[in-house]
Amino acid sequence: MNSNQIENVDMEQMPVKKQATISKEQFSEFRSFVNIIKPYFEDFCLVDGKFRMRSDDLTCIVETKFDYLKGVDLYIAGTKLFAQMLSTLSKKNAITFEIEEDVVAFTDGYQNMQLRKIPSQYLNDVFVPGEAMKDFLNENMNLDNLFLKETLFRQLVCNIKKMSKELKTQIIKIKPVEGNPNRGFMYMTNKSAISNLNAVDAREYSVMLQNILLIPLQENQYFQVASIPFIFDKDDMKLSYYLNERNILMTIYETSIFRLVVRIYGRAALREED
Repeated sequence: MNSNQIENVDMEQMPVKKQATISKEQFSEFRSFVNIIKPYFEDFCLVDGKFRMRSDDLTCIVETKFDYLKGVDLYIAGTKLFAQMLSTLSKKNAITFEIEEDVVAFTDGYQNMQLRKIPSQYLNDVFVPGEAMKDFLNENMNLDNLFLKETLFRQLVCNIKKMSKELKTQIIKIKPVEGNPNRGFMYMTNKSAISNLNAVDAREYSVMLQNILLIPLQENQYFQVASIPFIFDKDDMKLSYYLNERNILMTIYETSIFRLVVRIYGRAALREED
């Protein structure tokens, strides 16, 4: 079987069985993706080669598509264990997936790894269907009301991820620069993460946005967005924020893992400082 080819076996002749062989480069990006999301997605679902799931804290939806796994459905309980098992396979060989009704197997030509597929209704995390995703976007996004468009270089994405971990926070505020409502910055602090914090322990981190806020904010206004999108730190990241009539900010992030395009969607409400 050629690389990227998926064989569908006649269901009337034998049990449902699908097979796909992917290159070492394709397996590397697949393994990297699973490894990145494992702390934030309890289970792993793939439908027709597509991944579209809500994070465990429900702050965002992560979406990507593995073209070389088209036709492949996977429902795996325990993303962390799944990532650990994938890490044992060779990084130098092509990997063959063989999927039957209840079992999925991975082989690198020397090692064979098997996992039992779990019916989707028994997983804590589920795949977000296309219609549900379309409704989510239609209800929350106003394409005519762009708030911010920005590209963050990879090193900056890495720094935001690092500081979120150091400050023990998953909250990033988008705030206006004092005296300039069309300029904004990202702001993180550990004040909300530690109780009885004294002045010595308090730490802050901010990133000035290079592009203007197309819709100005008042000095006491801000948006509170999730830091989860910045776990994807393998490449530059494009930010597109849209404001709807209910003052809800639709946040869209786009980045890549090697050649794999990843999009992250979320929402944020307009807030006011006390």
